[in-house]
Amino acid sequence: MSGRKANPKLCLVCTRGGHLAQMLKLERVFAHRPHFLITTKSEGQQEELTHFRKIYFVADINENRWLKNPFKFVLSVLQTLHIFIAERPEFLISTGSGIAVPA
Repeated sequence: MSGRKANPKLCLVCTRGGHLAQMLKLERVFAHRPHFLITTKSEGQQEELTHFRKIYFVADINENRWLKNPFKFVLSVLQTLHIFIAERPEFLISTGSGIAVPA
Protein backbone atom coordinates (compact mmCIF):
# COMPACT_ATOMS: atom_id res chain seq x y z
CA MET A 1 0.00 0.00 0.00
CA SER A 2 1.35 3.45 -0.87
CA GLY A 3 1.98 6.17 1.70
CA ARG A 4 -0.33 8.65 -0.05
CA LYS A 5 -3.39 10.00 1.67
CA ALA A 6 -6.79 9.08 0.25
CA ASN A 7 -7.82 12.73 0.44
CA PRO A 8 -4.71 14.89 -0.12
CA LYS A 9 -4.61 18.58 0.79
CA LEU A 10 -4.57 20.88 -2.23
CA CYS A 11 -2.93 24.27 -2.56
CA LEU A 12 -4.70 26.43 -5.17
CA VAL A 13 -2.72 29.40 -6.50
CA CYS A 14 -4.08 32.13 -8.76
CA THR A 15 -4.63 35.85 -9.00
CA ARG A 16 -8.10 37.36 -9.03
CA GLY A 17 -10.02 37.91 -12.25
CA GLY A 18 -9.66 35.52 -15.16
CA HIS A 19 -7.27 33.17 -13.36
CA LEU A 20 -9.71 32.86 -10.46
CA ALA A 21 -12.57 32.21 -12.90
CA GLN A 22 -10.51 29.39 -14.43
CA MET A 23 -9.81 27.95 -10.98
CA LEU A 24 -13.51 27.92 -10.18
CA LYS A 25 -14.05 25.68 -13.21
CA LEU A 26 -12.05 23.08 -11.26
CA GLU A 27 -14.32 23.33 -8.23
CA ARG A 28 -15.54 19.74 -8.60
CA VAL A 29 -11.90 18.66 -8.19
CA PHE A 30 -11.25 20.56 -4.95
CA ALA A 31 -14.66 21.11 -3.35
CA HIS A 32 -14.69 17.85 -1.38
CA ARG A 33 -11.00 17.81 -0.54
CA PRO A 34 -9.06 19.80 2.04
CA HIS A 35 -7.76 22.87 0.23
CA PHE A 36 -6.70 26.47 0.55
CA LEU A 37 -6.27 29.34 -1.89
CA ILE A 38 -3.28 31.65 -2.26
CA THR A 39 -4.21 34.83 -4.11
CA THR A 40 -3.71 38.59 -4.14
CA LYS A 41 -5.94 41.26 -2.62
CA SER A 42 -8.09 43.31 -4.95
CA GLU A 43 -11.42 45.04 -4.97
CA GLY A 44 -14.57 43.09 -5.77
CA GLN A 45 -15.00 39.39 -6.46
CA GLN A 46 -15.88 38.63 -2.84
CA GLU A 47 -18.59 36.22 -3.97
CA GLU A 48 -16.09 34.07 -5.87
CA LEU A 49 -13.95 33.72 -2.76
CA THR A 50 -16.78 32.02 -0.85
CA HIS A 51 -16.04 28.84 -2.84
CA PHE A 52 -12.77 28.27 -0.96
CA ARG A 53 -12.37 26.88 2.56
CA LYS A 54 -9.35 28.98 3.51
CA ILE A 55 -7.75 31.96 1.77
CA TYR A 56 -4.28 33.48 2.09
CA PHE A 57 -3.33 36.80 0.52
CA VAL A 58 0.24 37.45 -0.66
CA ALA A 59 2.03 40.41 -2.21
CA ASP A 60 1.08 40.99 -5.85
CA ILE A 61 4.06 40.31 -8.12
CA ASN A 62 2.04 39.81 -11.29
CA GLU A 63 3.81 39.83 -14.65
CA ASN A 64 7.14 41.72 -14.71
CA ARG A 65 6.39 44.04 -11.78
CA TRP A 66 8.61 41.94 -9.53
CA LEU A 67 11.59 42.95 -11.68
CA LYS A 68 10.90 46.57 -10.78
CA ASN A 69 10.45 45.79 -7.10
CA PRO A 70 12.53 42.76 -6.04
CA PHE A 71 11.56 43.42 -2.40
CA LYS A 72 7.95 42.50 -3.22
CA PHE A 73 9.14 39.30 -4.87
CA VAL A 74 11.16 38.30 -1.80
CA LEU A 75 8.19 39.22 0.41
CA SER A 76 5.90 36.99 -1.68
CA VAL A 77 8.39 34.10 -1.50
CA LEU A 78 8.58 34.41 2.30
CA GLN A 79 4.81 34.67 2.63
CA THR A 80 4.33 31.58 0.45
CA LEU A 81 6.98 29.63 2.36
CA HIS A 82 5.26 30.46 5.64
CA ILE A 83 1.92 29.25 4.23
CA PHE A 84 3.48 26.02 2.92
CA ILE A 85 5.10 25.27 6.28
CA ALA A 86 1.81 25.87 8.09
CA GLU A 87 -0.45 24.01 5.64
CA ARG A 88 1.81 21.27 4.21
CA PRO A 89 -0.11 20.64 0.98
CA GLU A 90 0.42 17.44 -1.00
CA PHE A 91 -0.44 19.00 -4.38
CA LEU A 92 -0.38 22.46 -5.93
CA ILE A 93 -2.78 23.55 -8.68
CA SER A 94 -2.26 26.87 -10.46
CA THR A 95 -4.01 28.48 -13.38
CA GLY A 96 -0.88 30.48 -14.06
CA SER A 97 -0.06 33.96 -12.85
CA GLY A 98 2.85 35.86 -11.33
CA ILE A 99 2.21 34.63 -7.80
CA ALA A 100 2.62 31.01 -8.94
CA VAL A 101 6.37 31.59 -9.33
CA PRO A 102 7.16 31.64 -5.57
CA ALA A 103 4.84 28.66 -5.02
